[in-house]
Amino acid sequence: LPRGSDPQLHAWIRKINASAASAADGRKVRYLDIFPRYLDSAGQLNKEAFTPDQLHLSLKGYQLWATAIEPKVKELMAE
Repeated sequence: LPRGSDPQLHAWIRKINASAASAADGRKVRYLDIFPRYLDSAGQLNKEAFTPDQLHLSLKGYQLWATAIEPKVKELMAE
């Protein structure tokens, strides 16, 4: 997830996420990019999704997470 407001930090997190995504085989290891859901239309951290420390999720942040993963969880449960 993104954190803080430093664009360089966001770029570094995206690089790590890309590395994690490359490990996904689609069978046993899956990757779901939910990073963009935590940014506003200007590409800045959605402050409503985080607590004031810009690291920990707020209730809205957890709701965004749940909404993002729910379809995949349902799919996996059906398997």
